[in-house]
Amino acid sequence: MLHILTRFRTWIRPENTLEYESSMLSLFFIIVITAYVIFEASLMVSDGLTARRLGRVTIPFCRFIDHPSATVMFIGDSTAVGTGAQHSTQSLAGRLAHDFPDATVINYGINGASSADLVTLLAEHPEWKADLLIIHIGGIDILSLRSLRALRSNIASILRTSKHIAPRIALITSPNLGSIPYFRFPLSIFFSWRAKQIRDFALRRSEKGGFIYIDLYTDAPDDPFRLHRKKYFAADHIHPSGDGYALWYAALKTSLEKHGWNEKLRKR
Repeated sequence: MLHILTRFRTWIRPENTLEYESSMLSLFFIIVITAYVIFEASLMVSDGLTARRLGRVTIPFCRFIDHPSATVMFIGDSTAVGTGAQHSTQSLAGRLAHDFPDATVINYGINGASSADLVTLLAEHPEWKADLLIIHIGGIDILSLRSLRALRSNIASILRTSKHIAPRIALITSPNLGSIPYFRFPLSIFFSWRAKQIRDFALRRSEKGGFIYIDLYTDAPDDPFRLHRKKYFAADHIHPSGDGYALWYAALKTSLEKHGWNEKLRKR
């Protein structure tokens, strides 16, 4: 103990003032950075718990019509379910059902479903049939840091299997996840990059035909999701709100109209 006190007195001597101030400054920055990391981690844990709560109370929109004009099937993760919307009618499935009142809408979306989960689910249900299949996938894989190579491979497998379900397929992968309130700098840059890798892969695949890709990714400074986060994100700061799904649906509807698929869903 005496030895320690002697070294401490030597350390704070006036001739070591510069060294002391430098050490204290370093200690200050360490404390600030540690506090910031703990604070951000606590917010992310809280948002994650909120996302789980929203997932438990969200019911996928479904509607069955006798002698329908068409059957539309949604599969994939929580964004297929519509998690974050205040009501299932505000989800993509609910909004599509509103615009096409004579169509049967089936929703097999699952909260927390990864691309591997969807590959397994499709293999278990070869009997599924529809006129239009809308696939939401990739968000869980990107957020949970799963291999992007495996995600690409799974998406390719999902698209191959989907050809036996419907003649028309629309693929939706995650938007720019770096722009969601859940992430802040520098994590936002990393997750933007991951989301863009999958978006670019899907775009390249869509050029070969066989499906249409609904491109939700943007890094534009005037992106409504960036400018009006409280309006377009749910309470978990991860999923879209009902208004957020309205923007996504606008992109989906525009793409369906562009390819003439909207007329295939109406009463003949």
